[in-house]
Amino acid sequence: MRRKNEIRQEVLQKRNGLRYEEIEIKSEQVGTSLFSLPEFNQAEVILFYVAKGSEVATLPIIESVIGLKRVFVPISVRRRRKLVYSEIYSIDELEPGAYGILRPRRDSRRILSLEQLASEAGLVIVPGVVFDEKGFRTGYGAGFYDRFLTAIRYNHASSALFVALAFELQIVEDTYPEKHDVPVDMIITEKRIINCRR
Repeated sequence: MRRKNEIRQEVLQKRNGLRYEEIEIKSEQVGTSLFSLPEFNQAEVILFYVAKGSEVATLPIIESVIGLKRVFVPISVRRRRKLVYSEIYSIDELEPGAYGILRPRRDSRRILSLEQLASEAGLVIVPGVVFDEKGFRTGYGAGFYDRFLTAIRYNHASSALFVALAFELQIVEDTYPEKHDVPVDMIITEKRIINCRR
């Protein structure tokens, strides 16, 4: 666990050292690769995350996808340590929420149940701090995504593809996964698409 935390801090420090212009350019390259995926083109419903800080910038990606696909973004329910997803029709519907992350305003929420998400989502776009080439990820430590991905992965109705967006500097040899960790199927960086499916 200690090694896992050390790697998380090392990678966060490197990622936070990226200049705004670098994040913008690299994020655009990641977005272009995402749009090239056959699975992206086939998906009618996509669950995104709204980036914060030095993460791969998703707002421009989301903005270009709205109207072409049904787009859902998460809301953190802190007291229950879980994520719920609401459909958005415009990024103007977003406002700062928990941890300063943009989320749908209360007056414009269209929340789907976990069962509906599992049966309808074609792609789940996943954030993280550190990834290895097997698809295992280390997040920020709160476990919101671990719980959500587990619920979707093991739902009989789900055939969703889990796709992580990351910068190349976030890829390491080993993330030291634990028993409860759910790997993603694919990682897209500014340099390559890593297929993690076994």
